[in-house]
Amino acid sequence: MRLLLADSDPMILRCYRMFLANYKDIEVVGLIADSTDTIDICKAESPDVVLLDYRLDCVVTTRQIKAHCPNTQVIILALYGNTPEIQQAIHAGARGYIAKADGMERIIVNLRTIY
Repeated sequence: MRLLLADSDPMILRCYRMFLANYKDIEVVGLIADSTDTIDICKAESPDVVLLDYRLDCVVTTRQIKAHCPNTQVIILALYGNTPEIQQAIHAGARGYIAKADGMERIIVNLRTIY
């Protein structure tokens, strides 16, 4: 799975990348701390999945990703789980959401299940 990570916290991005380096079936193709670069990186890297922090304007960003890269799956990384904004992102084309509180091992399981 080619994975693009988009989170507003650069430290979280680095932690995800370090953790995911242990998984041979997951290739991190980019790290984004600001949603403005998401579409350009999606076009250039063709990720299978974008793990998108809900704080990065997840509804608008999901719509843009699905419009420009329709084969890329978007999974929202949520702080609290299912919120109205998460539901709007799903309606905009996100495949689902994963709660940050689940921890990295569970996030990997959920990523594989959703993807």
